[in-house]
Amino acid sequence: MPFSKKPSFQDQPSYSPMESIAGRLVVFPDDRRVDFSGSCVRLAGNLYLTAKHLIEDYLEKYGSGGTTITLDFWIVHVFPGPEYEIWRVDRSWFSLTSDLAILHTVPLNDTAGHPKTRNCAALSLQPPPIGSRITGFGYHGCTGIVRKDGEGTRHIEINGRGAATVGEVREIHRERRDNFRLNFPCFRANARFDGGMSGGPVINDQGRVCGIICSNLPPDELDAEHTSYAATLWPVMAIPINLGDDGVSIVAWYPVKRLAEKGIIHAQDYEKVYFLDETKSETALYREGS
Repeated sequence: MPFSKKPSFQDQPSYSPMESIAGRLVVFPDDRRVDFSGSCVRLAGNLYLTAKHLIEDYLEKYGSGGTTITLDFWIVHVFPGPEYEIWRVDRSWFSLTSDLAILHTVPLNDTAGHPKTRNCAALSLQPPPIGSRITGFGYHGCTGIVRKDGEGTRHIEINGRGAATVGEVREIHRERRDNFRLNFPCFRANARFDGGMSGGPVINDQGRVCGIICSNLPPDELDAEHTSYAATLWPVMAIPINLGDDGVSIVAWYPVKRLAEKGIIHAQDYEKVYFLDETKSETALYREGS
């Protein structure tokens, strides 16, 4: 029996299974403030995928016009207890042609640092077909406080659950929707994407992440459809990174596609992404068909 494609939006129970792959973005502009705005999804043990505009918004919001901005940037998963798995973002790589960014993290607490098998997203690089069902996930309405104990150790308390949103793919933009706001491969769905859910995964009915939440226009009239957009994922293969095989060291730049070739990340049809100029990964294209 096929799943319903009727749009729905529902907060998920605490400690949803999605907590294992989808994280909250948490930024500390200084020791006294905390900002919750955005979601992400784990690609490998310490690599995450999110929306590029979130990082750019943080830099614009907390920058002062100088060349250096100091932000403490975390990714947080919450498990029963509650038990917090906290990762600190120590570097990031942006797509040159889409609203996609990869974040590299290091464990910040014992829970994150404990050796274990971590759940990671499998990707579908091409957009889902028009008329198919998608499910988005992200964290909305998050709030929290920062407090320090007697030893000066910083602690955070987070409120806000993840939400699952269901809808139907209405339109696919193979190259771009327009030349200004959504000038990259994306697709439109009638699912509701709330603020804070940007950067969260969009999942097809095969259980693969097929997009990253990037935009939403609420309806003007009651009972009208949402107009929501997700970034298509094949451009992530072209993001230039300089991560060593040990996951820490810095080496010569290469495209993310190499991580798929090595099986470090799981990306269906990665071999269909090719480069017009092998010395410049940003000139990638996706080969349609079988």
